[in-house]
Amino acid sequence: KKFEKLFGKKFLADLEIIIASLLRSADLKKIDIDEVVVVGGSSRVPLIQNFLRQYFGNKDLNKTVNADESVATGAAILANELVKDKEHRTLAVQEMIQKP
Repeated sequence: KKFEKLFGKKFLADLEIIIASLLRSADLKKIDIDEVVVVGGSSRVPLIQNFLRQYFGNKDLNKTVNADESVATGAAILANELVKDKEHRTLAVQEMIQKP
């Protein structure tokens, strides 16, 4: 509650700007989003969860994605996009098991 009181309005205003910018970059609108997947520590903050739900038309948030897997998958996708030789580029995401 203290976090929300001190930083809530500013934080959510910044978050809205960031999301709007991402949507513009992807040439998408809010209504084009079928699912909202949240990952990581900040996604556990009720203020952020409520904002995202409302921003995307009261969609349920998918909180079942493993953070480590999402980082690895995102890195693989980005690496694939950065490959210069588009003719020979392929993407393979395999299950990874972290050993203790």
